[in-house]
Amino acid sequence: MIMKKVLCDINIVLDVLLKRDIFFETSLQIFQKIENGEFYGFLSGISIDTIFYILRKNGKNNEESHVIISQLLQIFDIATVDNRVIENALLLKTKDLEDAIQYESAIEEGCEIIFTRNVKDFPMNTKILICSPQNFLQ
Repeated sequence: MIMKKVLCDINIVLDVLLKRDIFFETSLQIFQKIENGEFYGFLSGISIDTIFYILRKNGKNNEESHVIISQLLQIFDIATVDNRVIENALLLKTKDLEDAIQYESAIEEGCEIIFTRNVKDFPMNTKILICSPQNFLQ
């Protein structure tokens, strides 16, 4: 059986790591599907430093943040961000370059789904399903 490749947006990861009340359970279910081998999970290469920064802003020290990032790397592979990915993201002319880069890195890795709570900032009419964990799980 071939696993679906999925990319998780930063907000999904932070929902789990920071236990964000109303989003925690559904985002955690996506994490669990990746950990259980139902999905093959990716994070975009641009996500790690942002996650680290937000962990620090939310009270984690450097050591705790490093451990958390190491744990994420046990669950997720890192999707490529190179010149082509960034150039393709720029061609999308979306209002959110970060999401365009995540989208293009998902394309580069052959992902079929991007999980995000910010669907509106991703390109529309795409060959990748872009949905929230809540909508996917319903």
